[in-house]
Amino acid sequence: MIMDAWGQDVKGFSKKRISLKAVGIFVSFIVVMEILFLTHGIGYFSSGSMEPLLETGGFGIVSKWPYMTGNPKRGDIIIFDQEEIGRGVGKRVVGLPGEEVIIKDGCVYVDNQLLVEDYLPQGYRTSIEGVILRRFEVPEEGYFVLGDNREESFDSRYWIEPYVYRRDIKGKLIWYTNHPILKPIAMKRPD
Repeated sequence: MIMDAWGQDVKGFSKKRISLKAVGIFVSFIVVMEILFLTHGIGYFSSGSMEPLLETGGFGIVSKWPYMTGNPKRGDIIIFDQEEIGRGVGKRVVGLPGEEVIIKDGCVYVDNQLLVEDYLPQGYRTSIEGVILRRFEVPEEGYFVLGDNREESFDSRYWIEPYVYRRDIKGKLIWYTNHPILKPIAMKRPD
């Protein structure tokens, strides 16, 4: 018999201690998975409106967490529902509540300041077919969004209701992949 410093049988104590650790680890794992399930989801990109950054057929992790305590920021890629084009749409936030967005001469201006869009490839222009200048007054609780692929994106420029409202935002894209090994898995995603 092996005794510890207090005269207890160490052998029996170790088995109990190991099983308590295992239960603790298992419960912790379940709690973490539940939190992740409630605050995160997987987004699938079925169109090319966010190319070249987010390629068609890629997918990413969408987190609800950033907007549980805060609001979307300019440049965030948000996932939202929109009546005209459906559920789980992903676009980039360009205009924030209360701002004026102007699209003029292929450029975006926010409150009369040229918007520097470092995330776009060099030479990308923003236009609205047949329109030289268009103003958008973003309402409170509203956001003006554009796809990065400005020539192909159906976004706030063209919608009848051009704003995404806070209540319709599902989360922020926090990670994305279009890895060739994972792409077939994403393509088989059920609707």
